[in-house]
Amino acid sequence: MANDIAKKYFGITGTTNPLAGERNPNFLVTSGAHKYVLKIHSREEVTQVELQELALAQLSELSGFTTPSTIPNSHGQTLVAIENEQFARMLAWIPGELWSQSENLSDGHKVALGKLIATVDIGLASVDVTKSRSVLDRPFGWNALQVKSLVDDIELIKDAELKRHVKLILDRMINSTLSKVKALPHQLIHNDANDNNVVVNNGSVVGLIDFGDLIYAPRICGLAVGCAYQLDPRDPVASIYAIVRGYHEVAPLSPAELEVLFDLICLRVATSVVMAHRQLATDPGNQYLGVSQDFFQSLLPALTCVSDRLSHYRLRNACGYEAHPDS
Repeated sequence: MANDIAKKYFGITGTTNPLAGERNPNFLVTSGAHKYVLKIHSREEVTQVELQELALAQLSELSGFTTPSTIPNSHGQTLVAIENEQFARMLAWIPGELWSQSENLSDGHKVALGKLIATVDIGLASVDVTKSRSVLDRPFGWNALQVKSLVDDIELIKDAELKRHVKLILDRMINSTLSKVKALPHQLIHNDANDNNVVVNNGSVVGLIDFGDLIYAPRICGLAVGCAYQLDPRDPVASIYAIVRGYHEVAPLSPAELEVLFDLICLRVATSVVMAHRQLATDPGNQYLGVSQDFFQSLLPALTCVSDRLSHYRLRNACGYEAHPDS
């Protein structure tokens, strides 16, 4: 089917191979020396995809890094209606390998990751989302601002100890941190810089893919996502210093943002666990939904025993502030 769609609607002939994805069918299309990504969308996703296209257009001139560019068909269309009330679009493939598949990654790569997230945030900050608020405000479990929507699904977690750690993190976010996050300036953010969405080529961090989780939120929420997938349980805070410093070098972080960063990182880990249980309950055969779960479940005890106040001080210090806010 993918071969036929690529040829019929985009004039691209080649071989196709399925790619992993949480919600949509995705295919790698190889045509000679060129590679593309074919994405299939439902009618319900059209407005969300149009927002992605708006974001990618804004980032087309990104300095130092690459994001996917959309390949129009012969009629100049980037989102093409196909059979069964579905739509297709074609994106250029970014050469390289995913961070999750890369070896010999160092603190230098983490600094580059922080700079990548910051650079994308700067580009997205100027996107006018006035007409897209209905899409951005939709119920979405991966939106940190909607953390309260996860509470009921904690009961899907059967492991009592795992459930306890998740509940501790969600309770702290809802009762202590959420109001501080909501008070920060909002903008369009990528919200999914996990290790399967960051591209590394020839030893350098070169790009960010998958703009399907765009939300309107404080930019610190997006940095927290990138940090969550790089945590080391031996010292979770020290393991993300380089990412935070890299971001801060490009887009300086305020004390108010650093105050909530660690709790947002913990929230992303807990959210991943809850969302995996929620989605696997309805789609038990989707192996992609289990990605990162062993790592995150082993990480939770290390996060809940770390002092959020001390973590805040250490992250301030990493960015060159006095460690204690009152110093």
